[in-house]
Amino acid sequence: MNKLNIFNLGIKPFLVLYLLLFSGCATTYYEKGHADLEEQHYRDAIRNLKYAIVENIYDVQAIRDFGVAIYYKRKLSLATRFLRLAQTRLPDDPLIFYYLGLIYEETGQFSRAIRMYSRYVDVSPLNPLRDEIEGRLYVLLNRKIETDTQLTLVQEKSLNVISIPDNSIAVTYFANMSGNGELNILSKGLTDMLITDLSQVDSFHVVERARLQHLMEELGLTQTGLTGQQNVPRMAKLLGASHIVTGTLIDLGDQYLRVDANISDAKTGKHREMRKLTGSLEDILKIEKNIAFSIIDLYGIKLTKQEQKAIERMPTTNIMAFMAYCRGLNYEDQRQWQKAKTEYNTAIKLDPNFIDAHIGLVKVTASAKFKSVPQKLRLRKSLKKAKERISKKLTADAWPKREIKMFSPPKPAIIRFQHR
Repeated sequence: MNKLNIFNLGIKPFLVLYLLLFSGCATTYYEKGHADLEEQHYRDAIRNLKYAIVENIYDVQAIRDFGVAIYYKRKLSLATRFLRLAQTRLPDDPLIFYYLGLIYEETGQFSRAIRMYSRYVDVSPLNPLRDEIEGRLYVLLNRKIETDTQLTLVQEKSLNVISIPDNSIAVTYFANMSGNGELNILSKGLTDMLITDLSQVDSFHVVERARLQHLMEELGLTQTGLTGQQNVPRMAKLLGASHIVTGTLIDLGDQYLRVDANISDAKTGKHREMRKLTGSLEDILKIEKNIAFSIIDLYGIKLTKQEQKAIERMPTTNIMAFMAYCRGLNYEDQRQWQKAKTEYNTAIKLDPNFIDAHIGLVKVTASAKFKSVPQKLRLRKSLKKAKERISKKLTADAWPKREIKMFSPPKPAIIRFQHR
């Protein structure tokens, strides 16, 4: 059985004697370090938590809190090592999820940050920071899409449409072919609803509207610039979709309009025109449902009862509420959060059951409140939960060798004493 040799930690012999004389103070060191951390005295916390870890190298709470203290001293890589080590013994600790999420967010590892924040919300549903974390999740998802889009443009020459999954589909904005500016805003709402409905079908992988919006911004395209057939192959590669839905909106006057929808297969080059649908402005959501079911029928997909019911659900029957929602989307894309909130609130006031408007309001509220450095999480409640999860005493045999090495050379400075 391999025993841990304290001399391998780079500690001088006279300090070992010191530790032996005061071996009964391990709990005191941890409590002092934890109190220092609560009071945001990070230097003192680091010193006392080092003592606690040296006296009991398997003190998982001290290891975790040391990682938190190191985080606030901006040593992110080292903080990650300690937090991940603590996580092997406290796999559901919300504090660890929170700080790992912060570190991954700050270092641009958005996918990992999203996973950590999601786990935080799962294991700590009643935590007062839940709303903030959910808001950060939305903002990070949006940032991830943005960075993914930029990376895709950099790698465009190496992209091959043949490798794109056959069931992937993207819906572009319907181009306004008339001089009515209101139809530009209506187009965003129409596309958004069509994406929502097609996403109900498990057989489809539907590209998010946010990805389309970021791509348009990166390329400097207008909504009209997406409709040309010459753009379909490139859009397919950049959006990662085998099938591209395009369309136009034509103002017929007297609150009537025509919607033309087409779908192109980027792999075969085939282009199919669907029915040209005409109706009043108040019929726009019925027209959207018609388009959704036409696309589904075109691919011969048999819907389940649950899918059918979800698509048939009308988001709202109030056209004024829908137009306010469309304006909210437009302001959201322009990052004018307050104006977007006003429009979403208007939509909710006109139709309190308009779920999409409620979701939009949550998103823009989160974006408006987003801060690069969130508030500090208090440790006390998390500590109590952590103690409850430790069901047995941790011994040297309970730790994998790869974890013990973290405290050994070649990084002896991790557990180096500092004297005031």
